[in-house]
Formats: sequence, structure tokens, C-alpha cells
Amino acid sequence: MAGKQESLDLMVGGQLVSNHTILAIVEGMRARGYFRKGPQGRKDGLELATALKLVNEYMAYPDLGRYTVEATKHRPIQEIPRADYEPVEIMRACDNYLAQITEAFKANSDEEAIIYMVKDLRKQVIADGIESGALKVRKYFGKHGFYYMDDQGKWQSAKVIDWNIGEVNPIRPAEQAA
Repeated sequence: MAGKQESLDLMVGGQLVSNHTILAIVEGMRARGYFRKGPQGRKDGLELATALKLVNEYMAYPDLGRYTVEATKHRPIQEIPRADYEPVEIMRACDNYLAQITEAFKANSDEEAIIYMVKDLRKQVIADGIESGALKVRKYFGKHGFYYMDDQGKWQSAKVIDWNIGEVNPIRPAEQAA
């Protein structure tokens, strides 16, 4: 019976992430020079966002096949990226995106390159955050916990940031209202 349950678990795909999660990743990459700014950079950013979205859709529906997903499940990103994605939000966006990779998803070389870029971005965001003092790391029971400073000047666990990034900056919502 246990073997049967494991095989059922492997059939489950990942989940779709929010468009702002994808946009947070793209903006994190833009800020770190993965592609240039300006008109060509906007085009590159849109292409990257579309590629990230498609790979996420493939992860969510691995049993359908890539062409079927593109034809029936793909929804283009219509949202405008926020200008103020926090480092901790970009880290959580990467965490969420990477968590959707399951055993059922078999990546080709292009998809592996995209997944590698997201992993690399996460490492850079963490390193930059630690260096700048925006992130702290604590190790509990062999696991790393990440902390950021909120707008009140208190250190908060990164886990309080929702996995699916939204339209409003959760750390500094008052600044957006002004």
C-alpha cells in the first residue's frame, strides 16, 4: 500500500505561482544585470517572464505535455511589475518557484537553464542581503532561517512573506498608499 501511495504522490505536479512572483524574479534579475535596461531590456524581461511562466505551467501540468499546455493552459502575464520588490520578496519568489519542481517534471536543457538562473538569483539575493545587512541568517536544528528588518525596525522571519508575491509591498505598504 505504501508503494502505491508513493506512485500517486509522484503523479502530482507543481502549482501555478502568481504573476507577481514571476515578475519579482524578473525584476530581481534585471537589478542584478542579467539583461540590460531600456527598450531591449523590457523586451528581454517580457521574454524571460513568459519563459518562466511557461516552465511553471509545464511543472503544474507535467502529464499534458508542453504543446498542450501552451495551447490550452498558458495565460500571458498582463500585470505591471512593482518598482519596489524587496530582497526578501525576491528570495521568497525564488523559493516558491523552485518548490514547484516535482519528480513528474522532466526538464529539457532550456528549462534547466531557466531553473538554474532562478537558483543563481536566489543565491545572489541572499549574499547581497547578508552583505548589505538587509537579511540575517540563523541556523536552527541544521536548517537556515532568513530574517529581514520590517518598516518598524524589527527583525522578522522571512516565512511571514507569502510565497505568492502580490501587488502590494508587504513590508512597506504605507509607502504605496501615499
